[in-house]
Order: sequence, then C-alpha cells, then structure tokens
Amino acid sequence: MSLFKKMKAIWSKFTVRVIVGIIILLLVTSTSIIMIGYNAFTDSLTDQYNDSAYRTALTADEYVDGDKIDYYLQSSNRIEYDIIWSDINSLCQTQDVTLIYVIKVNTVDYNSYVSVFNTVNDDSGYTPWPVGYERTTTNEEYRNIYKAMYEDGLERGTVTRVDDLNGRMPHITSLITIKNSLGETTSILCVERPMDELQSGRDEYMKNVVLTSAVIAFLACVIVAIYAETQILTQFKRISDKAKTFASDESKALNISQNDMSSIKEIQELGDSIRKMEYDTISYMEKLSSVITEREHLNAELTLAANIQMSALPSTFPAFPDRKDFDIFASMKPAKNIGGDFYDFFL
Repeated sequence: MSLFKKMKAIWSKFTVRVIVGIIILLLVTSTSIIMIGYNAFTDSLTDQYNDSAYRTALTADEYVDGDKIDYYLQSSNRIEYDIIWSDINSLCQTQDVTLIYVIKVNTVDYNSYVSVFNTVNDDSGYTPWPVGYERTTTNEEYRNIYKAMYEDGLERGTVTRVDDLNGRMPHITSLITIKNSLGETTSILCVERPMDELQSGRDEYMKNVVLTSAVIAFLACVIVAIYAETQILTQFKRISDKAKTFASDESKALNISQNDMSSIKEIQELGDSIRKMEYDTISYMEKLSSVITEREHLNAELTLAANIQMSALPSTFPAFPDRKDFDIFASMKPAKNIGGDFYDFFL
C-alpha cells in the first residue's frame, strides 16, 4: 500500500479527524491567548517600570533648581554642581537605574541638546557625559517629546525600547520637565531604567503557556479519543455488525438492549430505527411466506381437480376410427384451472 493510501486510510477514521480538529482549534486558541497575554504582560510590566522610573525622576528633580540651569553650565565654581551631581549619582546607584541625566535642548529645531548633569550606574558600562557635552537628538520620537515639553506644556513623556535593540537590554526612559520660578521649561530630566526582567519574564510566560497548551491538547485528545471510541465508534460498529448479521441471517432482528446503547440520543434513535426496520422486514417476509404457501397449496388442489376433470372427458381421437363417413372432435379449455362444463359422446 502506498503512503498516500495509508494516509488516506488513516484520515478516513472518525477519531483521527476529531483529534486533528481539536488540535487545530487548540492551536488557534493558544496562539490567540499567547499573543493577547504576551502583549498584556509586556504592557503591565512596562507600566510598572515606567512608574518606577517616573518616581525616581521626581526625586531627582528635587535636587535641581530650574532657575540655575545656565549657572550649572557656565559657573566655574563646581562645589554646588558637584554636590548636586553626587546626590543624583547616589540616587542612580540606589534605584538601580541605568542613567539619570539633565539636558538643555536646542529649542530652534530640537535636533540637539547639551548635557547639564549626567550620571550612570556603575554596572551599566556607560561613560558619563561631561557638563556641556553636546549631542544630536536620538530620533524623531525624542524630538517630538522635547518640542511638546517646551512648547505645548507636556510635563511627562515616556520612551520604551523592547525590540530591535542590537543586543541591548530592553529599557524605558521617563522624561519630566524642569521649570524655573516663572513656570517655564528650562531643561528636561531623563531617567533610563533597564527592564531586565521583561525578556526573562516574557520567555518564562511563553514557555509556561506553550507547555500548558501542549498538556491540555494531549489530555483533550486522549479524552476525546476514549469518548469517541466508547460512546460513538463502538456503538456504530455494534449497530453495523448487527445489521450485517441480519443481512446474512434475515430471521434475527437487531437485538441491542438500552443498557448497551450509547447515551447519545442520535445514536439511540439510529439503533431504534434500524431495529424497527428489521422487525418490519421480518414481519413482511413472514406474511409473504404465508401467502406463497397458501397459494402453492391452492394451485396444487386446482391442478389435482383439473387432472380429475380431464381424465373424465374423452381424449382419444378419432373417436370412431372405423367410420369414414364422419369425424368428431371435442376439447375443453377452462379459463381457470378447471371448467364448469362436461361432455361425452357415443354411437
């Protein structure tokens, strides 16, 4: 048997089709659950990291005077600056954030900014920017946030990086405005927090969901296979075997007790219908056999009567072979087996 025929034979089985259907349904359902859960998990954990970074930014904001941004950049007296930098740096180390930095953005085109304060975590591998260090704005997303903070009154911004990081850890940057005594934005304070638990958490989530889905799929297939075999296929086979037995021996109708039948209503109705059909067939055959027997008995009696009747009639011709001057012939052909008229002749 070719492989195609073997596969076709396997696919023709009801249980196989049901199991394949369940697996496909579970795959679709599991994929949907994984995607929804994956996104929900990412969003939830991102919100937690964002809130943590935002609270750290609010704390760091307490150290910086918005009226002294230019003073921090230009003053040759570094004592006050160093004290503030030290406080921000201590916060950076204790809060386990990657970066805390304060920048003054070029408000002409928002394409660049200068560093006012910049502290990095000792384990980050980064080198802090010196005061006054000028840098090009990272991308359009940052540029739009800078502009909204300086021109539109935006007080809080968030930039999230979870994918396509070229090997870097997923991270989130919380940005808040630093204002002067007039309520004007003079600089922006940024806190970058690594989301080191995000990747491991998502991987663990994916592993758990896939494993759980596989176990559920296996158990579902086993349960459905057992149920289909005992409650459906076995019952169909039993009815089929009884029908084959009736086909080979028409004297016995389908005899399956209700206790042996499936609890499925449709299968019970099928068994009852076949049982009734076989009983009706047997009843018809018995009546037909009785009619045939009676007809054969009647035909036998009629044949006997016809033979008796014909034996009483002259049947030898010519009746008077010695007479050449005349001849006589007679016959009787009844419409039925026997006739009502008799004849005879003599000389």
